[in-house]
Amino acid sequence: MTSIDTHTNSPVGADEPTAASNHAAASNENHAPGGTRRPGRPLEMSADEVLQTIRQRAAVEEGLFRVHLTAPALYARARRLFGAWSAAVREAGVDYEALQGAARARSLQTRRRRSHPARRGRGNR
Repeated sequence: MTSIDTHTNSPVGADEPTAASNHAAASNENHAPGGTRRPGRPLEMSADEVLQTIRQRAAVEEGLFRVHLTAPALYARARRLFGAWSAAVREAGVDYEALQGAARARSLQTRRRRSHPARRGRGNR
């Protein structure tokens, strides 16, 4: 038996649109008649373009490290399309937990270096 969404009175099921397909429909609303972009609207990447860009950046060491600072448009777009940055990274086929582990290890290493300047060969100054 199919359940009914009480807000829309429509059937609820497996044929529900995804966040990416909802976005595709919504992005068409951002264009003026004739296919031109309305003034002030940013250029938007499709879900496939976002995933491809994430894959490309993940292939480079530190490519996804601090991406919210190095590529804020990509980060924001991925969050809008997939609900969270981690969801977009996972959807791109990248092991997000491994990325987090590597980033944490780098962070700890940096903290250790900063807290022990003598270990870096600086000696007393």
